[in-house]
Amino acid sequence: MDTDTQIDYEVFGPDSGTPLLISTGTGLSWGIWGELAKVFAADGYRVICYDHRGIGASSRGTAEITTRALAADARALLDALGVGRAHVLGWSLGSCVAQELALAHPERVASLVLCNTWHRTSVYQRALFTPIRHLWSTGQAELAWSALTALCFSPELLDGPAFDATMAMVAPALPSTRAHEQTVAEQWSADLAHDSADRLASISCPSLVVAGEQDLVTPAWQGEAVADLIPGAETAKLRGPGASHALAWERADEFVRTVGGFLARHR
Repeated sequence: MDTDTQIDYEVFGPDSGTPLLISTGTGLSWGIWGELAKVFAADGYRVICYDHRGIGASSRGTAEITTRALAADARALLDALGVGRAHVLGWSLGSCVAQELALAHPERVASLVLCNTWHRTSVYQRALFTPIRHLWSTGQAELAWSALTALCFSPELLDGPAFDATMAMVAPALPSTRAHEQTVAEQWSADLAHDSADRLASISCPSLVVAGEQDLVTPAWQGEAVADLIPGAETAKLRGPGASHALAWERADEFVRTVGGFLARHR
């Protein structure tokens, strides 16, 4: 991590708890994980949530934004907190960062939970990510978020009674300045460039891949392909209503049981 970057973070749970680092998705600050972090903290984990560089209260710095560079930021945060080894949960962009952290610093990762993940951007994703990146880079954040709302959430939520409450929960985690929007565009470039397919076989820690059959951003087959490449990786595929890119929130109880059960077995 370049020395001119400061990473904003929050810790939930006891100082003596088992460290669990959560790396969040494209464009969103750590606050979206607040309620879920409290659930894991109540189970005795020391949950570390943080903002990627240039998002929320984290400064942008000068380094290029790539999944490898963001993994270096995560490692530096663990260093600063005196955490030698942590379980790592990554969602979407954060799942790619988690992959890179486990690849570059395997001794720092006790186990890996990859939610809504991929190893190499598909043709489908390129067709999807490129115009969304353009909207963020040209200051059309409202249009970008409108498109992402339709892509990230299930049809049941979009047309259901919980929609307004869910949007109110997400709103504080959205980019709030033009500088943030530019960083989000850079994050979409990082998403497009991510490619770990030829290296995942070297991951040796216990790993769980969580996918949703309704996910339009990172289709379930891509998560399953990641699990196929990581030796011994487990998979959990959520089906039915709410099994979207935002399954951690739409299916929160099942998500917590699935991830919590995996972590408990490797605690």
